[in-house]
Amino acid sequence: MALDPPKGEVTFQYNPTKYSVSKSVEWTFQARKGGDVPPVEFVQGQGRTVSLELFLDGLEDNKDVSESVKQLQNFMLVDEKNKKDAGKPRPPRVMLFWAKSTDFPAVIKTLNVTYNMFHPDGRPARATVSMTLQEVHDIAKSGKQNPSSFGSEGIRSHRVVAGETLDIIAYNELGSASHWRYIAELNNLDNPFDLRPGQQLAIAQLP
Repeated sequence: MALDPPKGEVTFQYNPTKYSVSKSVEWTFQARKGGDVPPVEFVQGQGRTVSLELFLDGLEDNKDVSESVKQLQNFMLVDEKNKKDAGKPRPPRVMLFWAKSTDFPAVIKTLNVTYNMFHPDGRPARATVSMTLQEVHDIAKSGKQNPSSFGSEGIRSHRVVAGETLDIIAYNELGSASHWRYIAELNNLDNPFDLRPGQQLAIAQLP
């Protein structure tokens, strides 16, 4: 799911059979003559990288899976609407949801697609998507609140169910229906009345 413009989400029908997580820490080795092992100095930690392979299937439903692939590719395109955060245009940040405990804020680094089955009219019916995501900066710890910090301390996610409205969610999550504007601003909702079942919202404690 994209957290910035262009908004959108892609749902995968099947869990990946495996995924890999890597993390690195940057150190510098200080120059010292005549020694075997130089002293080291910590520079900074690096965000986690997640690599996974996903399967798209539109054969039985007569769907064109290239539409989902196009949506993923859009999440890697520079959008002028995201200029206000970094001072220059950038692609959107995304959130990977997998099971109840996995909310991974990231940007898509690489995307490789293999189409391996087609409908009689030539439309792609099945595809394998290999994707690498890079964890984004934990904005919540810097004192700012943003949907990209799902899963951080004080930030949690809420999955919208059919019939829910922002005032109901605000009452259940924050104790007062009047806090619906706070949730709308936190999630950059252009139309706070246009909620979709399954949509993920960031919920943070009031400042």
